[in-house]
Amino acid sequence: MEAVLEQSIPEAPAEATEVVVQPSSALQIDPSLIDPTLSVAPPLTDVPSTSPSVQHPQDAAQEPVAPVEAPAANGDEIVIDDDEGAAQASTKATEASTQPLESSVPAVSLQTPAPAAAAAELIGGPPLPEGLTSASPSVASNPDIIQDWQRLDPSNPQVLLALFDWSIQRSEIIDARGWYAAIAKENPTASQPLLALINLESSLTNFSQVEVLFGQALKGPSGGITASADVNIWKAYLHYIRRQNPLGLGTPEEESKRRVITEAYEFALKQCGVDREAGDIWGEYIAFVADAKPKNTWDTQTQQDSLRKIYQRAICIPLNNVEVLWKGYDAFESSVNKQTSKKFLAERSPAYMTARTALRELRSLTDVLPHPIIPPTPTFSDSDRQLVNSWKAYLKWEEGNPLVIADPETLAGRIGYAMRRCLAEMRHFPELWHYAGNHYIKEQKTNEAAEVLNAGVVACPKSILLTFATAEIEEDRKLFSEAHALFTNLLDQLAHDMDALNDRIAQEVIAAKGPEIPRPATDGMDIDGEGPMAVYNRVMDEREERGRLVSERRGKEADELRNAMGVVWVMYMRYARRAEGIKGARAIFAKARKSPHVTWHIYEASALMEYHVNKDSGVAIRIFELGFKLFSDDVDYVIKYLQFLLNVNDDTNARALFERSTLKIPADKAKPLWEAWAKYEYMYGDLGAVQKLESRFSETFPGDSPLKRFAQRYTYNGMDQIARRDLGFGSPRPQPAAAPQAPFLPPPVQNMPPPTMAIAPPPAQTISHPLPPRSHSPSRNGNGDFGGNKRYRPNSPPPPRRFDPGPIAPPAKGRGYLPPPGGDRPPVHMGPGPGPGYGGAPPRHASGNGIPPPPGGYGGPGPMPPRDGWDRSGVSKGVAWFVGQLPTARSFDVGPVFRPDDIMGLFSNIGPDGLRLPGGGPGPAGSGYGPPMGGGNGYAEREYRSYLYRVESG
Repeated sequence: MEAVLEQSIPEAPAEATEVVVQPSSALQIDPSLIDPTLSVAPPLTDVPSTSPSVQHPQDAAQEPVAPVEAPAANGDEIVIDDDEGAAQASTKATEASTQPLESSVPAVSLQTPAPAAAAAELIGGPPLPEGLTSASPSVASNPDIIQDWQRLDPSNPQVLLALFDWSIQRSEIIDARGWYAAIAKENPTASQPLLALINLESSLTNFSQVEVLFGQALKGPSGGITASADVNIWKAYLHYIRRQNPLGLGTPEEESKRRVITEAYEFALKQCGVDREAGDIWGEYIAFVADAKPKNTWDTQTQQDSLRKIYQRAICIPLNNVEVLWKGYDAFESSVNKQTSKKFLAERSPAYMTARTALRELRSLTDVLPHPIIPPTPTFSDSDRQLVNSWKAYLKWEEGNPLVIADPETLAGRIGYAMRRCLAEMRHFPELWHYAGNHYIKEQKTNEAAEVLNAGVVACPKSILLTFATAEIEEDRKLFSEAHALFTNLLDQLAHDMDALNDRIAQEVIAAKGPEIPRPATDGMDIDGEGPMAVYNRVMDEREERGRLVSERRGKEADELRNAMGVVWVMYMRYARRAEGIKGARAIFAKARKSPHVTWHIYEASALMEYHVNKDSGVAIRIFELGFKLFSDDVDYVIKYLQFLLNVNDDTNARALFERSTLKIPADKAKPLWEAWAKYEYMYGDLGAVQKLESRFSETFPGDSPLKRFAQRYTYNGMDQIARRDLGFGSPRPQPAAAPQAPFLPPPVQNMPPPTMAIAPPPAQTISHPLPPRSHSPSRNGNGDFGGNKRYRPNSPPPPRRFDPGPIAPPAKGRGYLPPPGGDRPPVHMGPGPGPGYGGAPPRHASGNGIPPPPGGYGGPGPMPPRDGWDRSGVSKGVAWFVGQLPTARSFDVGPVFRPDDIMGLFSNIGPDGLRLPGGGPGPAGSGYGPPMGGGNGYAEREYRSYLYRVESG
């Protein structure tokens, strides 16, 4: 890349270069950067347009050149020329846009310039950016913004952006450079401010500064992985190259200039040609190659081959203008040779169709991705999570190779560009940096993964995730010094934040306490019997209480940050032990002990490391004792120390530690320590020691239940059988027995209310339907109409007359349960009758009350067991759940009334999966089986199915 830049970007000439400047929208200042409260600034001219149809420099009219002049104050015209007077070009300057800033940029009220004396008083906080002083126009004109910037947050990108915008609109190039440097310190991948600065530098013919800016952007702030992934930057780069290498002047260097421009286009397309927004660059390149004037047949053939290769490269990429490029390719091949055009088009048509299909998917994935002026910082909100997931979805789509690219290098280049684009716009999200690094690790590209992760640490210096991941990969590459530097830098960052947080907490505590209260000189008694000293003491207590509450509230945040530092120190010791042995870990432990923010975790980790590596408990105990001098009142540390002593079977020191700690730690905080020691005594102590401990326990914690203590004595490995079996905790409570259901419902009787059916509960939560007030059915009036506006709808037709369907053959083994053809079957309780068929009328039962016996007869096998997928009511479980969700009949006012047997007969013909009739298709010929006949089967179908089930099951 450096070689291309050196070849394609010539040094800035000492004198003004002969160029033609034409208006363009590519490098104009983004309207979102312009504050509506600002006056119209002098316009900035631009480099040639990105559109291929715009006139190029070599096509401009040649006129004498006038001397170089500064931009006109009225913004009418800008003239650029050289000393020889060979050419002149003047362009009408466009008015500066006055659209409001985007929501990400705060509306800042910019004031008139302040006096120099007042501006000098502004400087008292952080230093101004390099090159700026109190007399700089942007500083002197905006005292309020400068004061807020220095007092609140010097790295606030929105305030910096507002000051940069002010400088750009007023063409204050020194101020613009200074504020852009402040922005680029933490946001070097912000492309829109960079384009605005390039536009201003170019309009002032500061070509050396333009080349420096291009070098920073195209090479990347942290290497190639952070090179610019914004197509607009590459467009600006190509236009600058063409501006510095004008064609069509008839000079001997024209061939070399064309070669430089060609190399620049190839370099740009290699970097960003896969972007769907790069279609304009492909179109410009094609127009540039086609614009060449061949001198002979060889040149013509070479030009045609070059155009064919460019077209074939472009049409297989999902560009926004891929269809336009395909039409251009079709026209080009047809103009060259109509006979061979069909062959070339047929070869490339599948790739074009794949690209066009992928473009639709790509638009759905990338259109939802925002393009902020400044990369956002994570707030861990739902919108942030959604944004991260959207980027991950796009990256996974690219990794899935939807274009079916066979060349691994080409596929890697496309995925790499997507990664660069994501990391440029989401620079401050460690999760995405880790995702990119993990991608290269999976591809076994360790160097690329290390480059990504190191760049991520630069972008997110306080990220524990990226520091640990980068240190791990550097350790794997045997670069131990780099890993040490990573841990050290992270600890320095966290220590700085810890000091700043402590300062803020101290200031908040002072503010909460209020001003100092003077002590009364004399003590006396007022009418309420309260002396001045009593009042003073009460007020002082209230003052201290306010400070204590603030300290406790903010102290949790400080504890979390302190614990984070402790974890980093522990991981640093682990790394040193792996890389350098136990001596390296001891050296890191010695450094950690000197930190003012040391935590007990460091002592515990070092002690356990010594014990497990050297198998020496004596060194570990000495380290625990060192920590005990600092954290003797911390219950968590004492418990860790106690557990270690018990694990190494040093019960003497463990008992001494317990006794020492119970004297120092208050009882309200020491209960976990008591329970830890009691657990050991319960398992390995004698009965006398246990009873003595129980006595002390009850004195220290009188609120504890003796039964609870006794149950804990006989608990093993979390299994408390006393609580479960004797006290009823944790055991399922017995449910009241449900009333037995009748195996079959009686035959329906017309005009009787529908029976209440017990439906199996659904697998999900049942939705309760509120019942509306019960309304009575409307009655006919004297004219035979129903009252109100509701129409009368007749009831369902009466059931058909039952008849004898003939004998029933037992079902074949393995067949489904299909009812026989014909109408209704008599209920099972009618019995088989004297002959091969059923009798005409149901016989009276032995009981004489007409109630059918249970299935199998009295003393038989009992109720029918439910089959898989079927409810006890005779319908599938899904239908039973659906019926249970329906509102009752009282919820409806008027309408057709269906008998329950008709509805149940309909539902009985639905299989468990809801897609077929139960039992599959019809049986073999002569078997008496077939699909159920329509209409009015009622409960007879269900009863017949139950009978078949009992016959088969024996």
